[in-house]
This record gives sequence, structure tokens and C-alpha cells, in this order.
Amino acid sequence: MMGIRATTAMPAREYPARVSDVIDGDTVRMLVDLGGKTYAEWDIRLKDAWCPERSQPGGFEATSFTREWITAHVDHAGWLRIRTYKATAGAWKPGDAERRTFVRYVADVLDFWTGASLADALVMAGHATVTEP
Repeated sequence: MMGIRATTAMPAREYPARVSDVIDGDTVRMLVDLGGKTYAEWDIRLKDAWCPERSQPGGFEATSFTREWITAHVDHAGWLRIRTYKATAGAWKPGDAERRTFVRYVADVLDFWTGASLADALVMAGHATVTEP
């Protein structure tokens, strides 16, 4: 899987979003509020956080940490914020749609009010690395 690095991306947009499923430690399915009563369900791949897959050692713990972090950081109505990224030239492999890896958007998942980052929390807790292993 090809990743996106902070040096090759610029923030595109921020959206309010609710988590509908935690796929694994670094991927969550979210209902994204696009504005104007328009919503979309996106699989979000965390930017700058690489967790083990669920079947690998540490994968279950990373997934559990992500679930717990989300529970602790949603606002009173269950919302978080996501910040999607737009790739600059050369940041994506051929065939990838803009802001996507496979069928997942690359984004930061943030505490709605404080802006605390799920990716940063995963790395600080030792459940993820900043670069692809």
C-alpha cells in the first residue's frame, strides 16, 4: 500500500464526521457531513500512522485503542472532525483517485473541539509508526 507523507500533501477540506465502524487501528468508516444535508460514508485511512493489521501481533490492541480514543473524543452528539488531504504531483501511485488510497480517503481524524489527533495518539501510545513498516 502506498502512503502519503506530510511533505507531499496539502490539507484539502475539513468535515464533521461520525464513526460508523472501526476497520482496524488506522482505518475507520465514517459518515461525513458534506454540507447542505448531504452525507457520504467514507473509509478513512489515517495520515501518518501505520498500525499492524488485525491479524498481526499488536493489531487487536491498536484497533481497541482506536475505538477507545474515538469514544473519549467525540462531542456530545457523536461528531469528530476529519481533515482530508490533496496530493501534490508524484504523491500517489498511478490509478489512485485524488485523496484516496485504494478506496479509502487519507485524512486526519480529530477531536471535534480540541483538534487532538488520533494518529498522534496511536503513535505516542506505541500502537503505530509514522512511516510504513
